[in-house]
Amino acid sequence: MKNICFAVALSCSCALPSLAADYDVKRLIPPFYFHGVHGLRFDKNDNLYAASVIGESIYKIDMATKKVSTFIGPPDGMADDLAFAPDDGAVAWTSIEDGILHIKSPNGPVRKLMEHQRGVNGVSFSRDGKRLFVTLVFYGDALFEVDRNGVKPPRKILEGIGGLNGFEVGDDGM
Repeated sequence: MKNICFAVALSCSCALPSLAADYDVKRLIPPFYFHGVHGLRFDKNDNLYAASVIGESIYKIDMATKKVSTFIGPPDGMADDLAFAPDDGAVAWTSIEDGILHIKSPNGPVRKLMEHQRGVNGVSFSRDGKRLFVTLVFYGDALFEVDRNGVKPPRKILEGIGGLNGFEVGDDGM
């Protein structure tokens, strides 16, 4: 079975880079000006979301139709990383330069769960969706647990962990 490399966003007419023989390149969408993609994540319906810090937007890509739409636009859409809660489909994302961790339930408004933490970057839900974790990089170096309801203040779990830029919570909770 061959590995697959998706060419998600090409904003120039340059050729694709050379890949090892065991990769197939499949272009999902034609060239589109995403203003840089920093994070990619699928939701439970297999829609692909592309996060852009520079474009201050999160884009939704329908894998069946290849249609691209703006899911969250500027300024709230600035996203370095994003994650979907497995229980209710809420999406959380980090605005690294603004220092904000946002969350949005499927039919709810955008809410700020963490502010004034420039460098918020990696974000992941626990497998049951009840816990939310976020890292601080470049402007700091820490891992926090954040209350999804925004009632309790963020709890620092670890610091000095080496700049955890992206992560996922495993089945063992780690």
